[in-house]
Amino acid sequence: MKKSLLYTALLVISAGSAFAAADDAQKASYMRQKVQYEFNQMDANGDGFITKDEMVAYVSKKFDDADKNHDGKLTVDEIMDQKMKDNDAFKASLGKNTSDTSSATKMSK
Repeated sequence: MKKSLLYTALLVISAGSAFAAADDAQKASYMRQKVQYEFNQMDANGDGFITKDEMVAYVSKKFDDADKNHDGKLTVDEIMDQKMKDNDAFKASLGKNTSDTSSATKMSK
């Protein structure tokens, strides 16, 4: 009886860690997709690298997109709204080829 309880406990513990590992792998995969999506948005010339100029242009555009009242300042609400839009665009891209680096898809969002 004690052995079966011990085996059951070991099974539960090992199953829990397997689920945690699977969850971590899923989170890592999701994060990788999200980073690749944003990377592709920044890589304006599609060469597989982000230059400082490309990053500055991307951040500048994101700032302008978020600054809804065009006062040159961002509020938490404006940033939150932009993050929600960015997240919606990312989710819409899932299942599509998120490694597309064509300049036609760059900076249009």
